[in-house]
Amino acid sequence: MVEFITRMMQGRFDARPLGDALLWNRTGTFVSWREQLRRQRAGLDPLTGEPSPYADMYPVTEN
Repeated sequence: MVEFITRMMQGRFDARPLGDALLWNRTGTFVSWREQLRRQRAGLDPLTGEPSPYADMYPVTEN
């Protein structure tokens, strides 16, 4: 299982084994939940930090 997860996170499969491109070959993209919340409150995409056109569509809540 460790080998599978490692290969998945590093994008070392010929095809996406899970069918979802969200985590595919995205090394070094961990963003803590606190930073994601800060970015979302600032109107930025929580994962990329880029301006988000959808920022005002979803209310920001703390869990």
